[in-house]
Amino acid sequence: MQVLGFAAVGEDIRIDCSLRNKAVSLDFVEGFQDSRMFMDAPDSLLDILRFTNVTYNYHQYCLTEEILDKNGILDDWTILSTNIDDSGDKFISSFESKNYPIFGVQFHPEKNQFEFQNRIVPHNTEAVKVSQYFANFFVDECRKNSNAFPDDEMALNHLIYNYIPRYTGLQKASYEQVYVFDKEDFEKAQLI
Repeated sequence: MQVLGFAAVGEDIRIDCSLRNKAVSLDFVEGFQDSRMFMDAPDSLLDILRFTNVTYNYHQYCLTEEILDKNGILDDWTILSTNIDDSGDKFISSFESKNYPIFGVQFHPEKNQFEFQNRIVPHNTEAVKVSQYFANFFVDECRKNSNAFPDDEMALNHLIYNYIPRYTGLQKASYEQVYVFDKEDFEKAQLI
């Protein structure tokens, strides 16, 4: 989400904003239910997001309404939810572009289903439902894109299955497994 601000302005506009290793509910902004991100979400899921601490946060920077306004891009985004950081400052926790199919969330919906080393990440049924909702939403948005590799061979060469994930749980890393791409992998991808 923070990179979206950089992409829109061409420079880093993040501000210090720490909410580390905490799960919180979302503070929805009036009109959020009219957004593409949440318009088809069932009321039961919205209630989970609104009243249950299921969105896992681990960040030291964020975007705010004020910073979007200061950089002249507030009118380009619809803020859908906010939250409060450890210092009591309000930050944007979800937003979407008004003109493009671009969406951002400050929290980590992917962790609820897969990251079990960190006991703060919620893994209850409600949290997994939220994670599945976001996965389905984002993948459905990607399916609307008609771009494709020109042939099957090129597509197969770019699949993530060509690489071996590394387990990093024993090192207490932020993710239990990661993909590490070395220079040779990068150069190979450029040649394909």
